[in-house]
Amino acid sequence: MNIEDVGEIIAVRVLEYVEQGKEKSFVEVAIGKPRQFPESTDYYVPYRIKGAGIEKLWYAGGVDAVQALQLVMLGIGSDLLVISRKLPGQLQWVGDIPGGRRPVSHRLGAHRSARARGRPGRHHRFAERPLATSALYDHFGRGAGKVIECKDAARSARHQGPPRAQYENWVRPYTSRPLTLNFRGEVVRLRLIITAVEGDEENSSQRERSILTILNDRTVAYGCQIFADGRVSYFYSSSTGVSGSGYPTIPEGELERLDKLLANLPDDGARLPPAGRRLVVQTPDGNRWRAQVYDRADAPAEVLEILRLSRSGIRSWVPQFQPASEWPAHESYGDVALCMSPDGKQIISSSRQGPLRFWNPETREVVKEVSIPQSISLEGLPDDMPRDAIAYVPAPTTKRAIYLSKSGALALWDADQRREIAKLDDNVRLDRAAFSPDESLVAVATAHKVSGGYWKPFRILIWRVGDGTLARELRPFEREIYEAVEGLLWWPDGVYLLAATKADNFFTSRGVGVWNVKSGRHRGEFAGCSTDLREQPDLRPATDSGRVEVALITFAAV
Repeated sequence: MNIEDVGEIIAVRVLEYVEQGKEKSFVEVAIGKPRQFPESTDYYVPYRIKGAGIEKLWYAGGVDAVQALQLVMLGIGSDLLVISRKLPGQLQWVGDIPGGRRPVSHRLGAHRSARARGRPGRHHRFAERPLATSALYDHFGRGAGKVIECKDAARSARHQGPPRAQYENWVRPYTSRPLTLNFRGEVVRLRLIITAVEGDEENSSQRERSILTILNDRTVAYGCQIFADGRVSYFYSSSTGVSGSGYPTIPEGELERLDKLLANLPDDGARLPPAGRRLVVQTPDGNRWRAQVYDRADAPAEVLEILRLSRSGIRSWVPQFQPASEWPAHESYGDVALCMSPDGKQIISSSRQGPLRFWNPETREVVKEVSIPQSISLEGLPDDMPRDAIAYVPAPTTKRAIYLSKSGALALWDADQRREIAKLDDNVRLDRAAFSPDESLVAVATAHKVSGGYWKPFRILIWRVGDGTLARELRPFEREIYEAVEGLLWWPDGVYLLAATKADNFFTSRGVGVWNVKSGRHRGEFAGCSTDLREQPDLRPATDSGRVEVALITFAAV
């Protein structure tokens, strides 16, 4: 659709364009009144950017006037970013000095135009307002401190104050939106909105943001909206636009459980978590929204269950541990095992066919190489195994074992008395099992067969060896999803469990996760590691990446 003019103008912002050796000029951004598309219930908002030799007339559309206004802000911001990169000069606030920093006297409100005893000059009045190209407070939270340019807008500004004031200012956009949504021409009521906000660390550290900072804003907000009938609508918002998808439906039984959790949400303490980790949960409270903000690094168990029941796909936040150094250990990238020497001064590596290589981690050179035997005799199967076992994992020293029967039943076995202690699971495939150092617990990775004959989802469960009761379920980023579990290994003191996992279907999602066994929480992730943790008689932590990777970390007791 082509438009000929911006129509009735409802908002204007004037920016300065400064180019060395040339006279200062102005760029005006004008936003038109929302209009309805011809022969449609949807709306569009026209806008015009004019000045510095540039003139652009375009529009942004949405399902209603409010969404069209939200989207036009993103469109204008993207256009100004592109324009600012193409121009040889600089776009800036009216009254700013080159470089985007306003004189101190002006920032404190002491600056006056030449007509000091009268009304401030037109452009100086614009300089005391927020950037006019950013308008509505939107429900994604990126609009905090940004308002539509209107009669009362000049009084609104980004507020920085005590923690309580910062909290109230930050959550205000989430409490002010309607409880209903125009969805495909139908007005639907919402029962829940969940939003994760990332990439706002730089914004939170700045009291005043320059125009370039705003145009280069990397903040993203994503999550889901739950309709009253249980349908789920997903959204993703960034400086480049807004996208959405869906729409699965939550089963009635899970909706009831979800409502009970929402009715008893833990208090958030009215304090903002660190930037980059904020999770907003919005629930109806009379005729407005109630918003609570939690830390994804340490959200209450009830909130984590809400994330899983809502199918939000939002991850918990965990620190990412990057390798301190990396170098090739073997020519092959498969079946490589690693361990530290007893004195901690060397790294030992080996592939299936050998040789054993002893590395100096400082110089990354092989100081010794030893071949390994190529033919090893295997004794017969233990006579204390269950007769129907197709997979059998004994404890290293005690007479306990995990086994999988031909029928797909997973059980805890007493090898001494040759009897089953407890049935742990049914219709599963046993992928990995690892006993804790004191052999009081066993971590088991299993897969369940789904339609099409595929084995998923994968689960990591920790069972008590004494009686076969469930101690914990470990979840990647506190979600239900495991694309694969490719190795289990206990930390020597038994406090942590390491698991090589593929958390989703992206290849880059592979890593080695760290869980606190007592709390069951995911507490860290070794990035850059490949797959397949193994425990061998003389080679403890092992990966099959074919590279030596050393990470220096300290685990907090949490």
